[in-house]
Amino acid sequence: MLVEYISLFTPVSIGILLFVFARISGRLGDVTRSRPYYLGLYGAAILSWLSALVQLLDIWYEYSNSSNVSTQTLWIFIHKGLLATAITVGLLIVWYYWSWLIAERD
Repeated sequence: MLVEYISLFTPVSIGILLFVFARISGRLGDVTRSRPYYLGLYGAAILSWLSALVQLLDIWYEYSNSSNVSTQTLWIFIHKGLLATAITVGLLIVWYYWSWLIAERD
């Protein structure tokens, strides 16, 4: 039971990381006058925190342990899919904003 509550730190900490990247990328976007794609990082952070909420509801109400297989599959897909979507969106946007750091220059 304690391990399930400790596992909530993963989506919460990923959401905090995405929020920090959004703040930093926003400042970079203001300086470079680029489009505000960094707003997607705020959305990704919210998706990550929603994943933590879904995981908490699963701990409390045990939806994934129900006998209905379709409900169990859908619940697990929502639970893992929200976090996977948040990480993917965050990675793409951070890569767009910060790829100049890794670009090789002659």
